[in-house]
Amino acid sequence: MDALKRSPDIVDLEDETDAPPRFNEALDALRQTIIRCEQDGISEDTILAAAMTDMVSRLVNAYGEEAVAATLHSLAEEVTSWRTFPDRLTH
Repeated sequence: MDALKRSPDIVDLEDETDAPPRFNEALDALRQTIIRCEQDGISEDTILAAAMTDMVSRLVNAYGEEAVAATLHSLAEEVTSWRTFPDRLTH
């Protein structure tokens, strides 16, 4: 996440050199938690709302309101570009 401090641009984590230490381990743990929530019958909408609530708060605490707002703006632009470039919609 140091890249977030340097620039509001979205970090390309497909390039492992941009990923913070233990990124893959953390991503796997997060995905496993989401799977457990789904298995416990928690709806996707609820999981996503809880995740966004927690993550935005943590991001603001770590990097400040302006950096997070700029990053979310960049993310919004990236997501809306997917309409033009649907091949970017990979999970």
